[in-house]
Amino acid sequence: MTAFIYSSKINADTSADLNFNAYLIDASSNNVTLTLPTIDGDDITYILSRVDVSVNSNVVTIACSGGNTFPDLSTSITIPQNKAFTINSNGNIWFFLDYMN
Repeated sequence: MTAFIYSSKINADTSADLNFNAYLIDASSNNVTLTLPTIDGDDITYILSRVDVSVNSNVVTIACSGGNTFPDLSTSITIPQNKAFTINSNGNIWFFLDYMN
């Protein structure tokens, strides 16, 4: 069985869409927030990658919605430049499966 990756490159605030499972996030011009959907079932997976390499102080934020959190109970995280990770839903929590340098 072949798994397909449906990606979207974003450079402005966006709400994650279940039609995509990967987001390439470019904050070279401005801060960008990607808001995750409210978890309505287990095993929703996203690959998130910050792709801008310019030297700037712009911030990429991943935000939860609908009362969901990350394992430390925070509702948002930031992604440093040139970093990527995979997250997966379970219950009301977005878990980190893989963090890539």
